[in-house]
Amino acid sequence: MRTKEDIVSNWLPRYTGLPLEAFKKHVLLTNFDNYIDIFCEQTGATVPVEGKAMRVAVAEDMVDDQLPAWAARTRPR
Repeated sequence: MRTKEDIVSNWLPRYTGLPLEAFKKHVLLTNFDNYIDIFCEQTGATVPVEGKAMRVAVAEDMVDDQLPAWAARTRPR
């Protein structure tokens, strides 16, 4: 693996159990499972694969007005 694309195309499916095609335009990575649960509660996202090294939640494409206020304030500009 030599490029970032090579690494991502290998790493994401291996550690999440989800094929690359299932990922949406934006990806939020966290090492706190509770954050995944909160995200699912707030957005209606689902966790399609369990039992892998990293949990992944999938939601339909979202726009800024669907994010909670604290998320909008903490994003880099």
